[in-house]
Amino acid sequence: MLLTFLAPGDAKAAFDTGSIDAWSIWSPYSGAALAQGARVVADGADYLSGYAFDAANATTAVSKQAILKDFLQRETRALDWARAHPDAYAAVLARETGLPLTIALFHAKHLPMARVPVDATVKAEEHDVVAQFRKAGALAGNRPLDDAYLPLDQGTNNAR
Repeated sequence: MLLTFLAPGDAKAAFDTGSIDAWSIWSPYSGAALAQGARVVADGADYLSGYAFDAANATTAVSKQAILKDFLQRETRALDWARAHPDAYAAVLARETGLPLTIALFHAKHLPMARVPVDATVKAEEHDVVAQFRKAGALAGNRPLDDAYLPLDQGTNNAR
């Protein structure tokens, strides 16, 4: 078995033409692949937390905290709006990305997007993910994971 890392657009093209047999994928690409007849052979539910994180380099994380806080607040409002208005969000997503509306709608209705506090539960799950990557030899180094979190707006229930 040969594993090849491709950008999402390249991977989609390779999958669509049969140049690759399988694709490790996420939404909205999964919706497009399923709509074209692909089948799920495995999912990451037992392996990955499903969390997504906003990241900033170390310099920016320290020097531009006010801007980052503002961004996170705006992003939270956008995510809240997307969840409350999946049809309108799908229309915007389709227009901005060129995705077919049906695929954008699948994404909007099946991807739970919400901010959660980076609490002990989230950190424990991410520690498990890092341990799995290290065990597989896909992650070198031993930086303490707790050093990676910047508590910008942890005081709100919607923060992440």
